[in-house]
Amino acid sequence: MIVNILLVAILACASLADSQALNCSELDRVTADVTTRARADHAQTRGDKFDEFDWRLSKELNAVEHGHGNIVISPISLKVVLAMLYEGARGTTAQQIGDALDLVNSTVARRRNTRDRFSAILTSLQTSEGEYKI
Repeated sequence: MIVNILLVAILACASLADSQALNCSELDRVTADVTTRARADHAQTRGDKFDEFDWRLSKELNAVEHGHGNIVISPISLKVVLAMLYEGARGTTAQQIGDALDLVNSTVARRRNTRDRFSAILTSLQTSEGEYKI
């Protein structure tokens, strides 16, 4: 995503004739702001291997389909459900859900961190700033 944003900015500045000059410094500033925000959002919500769950899930579902069909999934929905289950789980169940979501420690602080992480994700999906669309 960051690469796409930067590529659009470079192409926009390079492709404009002098008579249609867009304020490229302004475009660069906006691009830098969006890039910085995207990196911050990614760092805040990622965790150590947070995105790996999505890839593993996609890979497993594709294996079930044997690559013969298209699949559409919403990993965030599944992660939210698992996070809610994790809140109430104890013992082996908590450990298994924690392993699936890469939440290796089940301390109170870890659970609070998990709650905060998912809260931030859900809040970012409800944004009305128009910086990205779902």
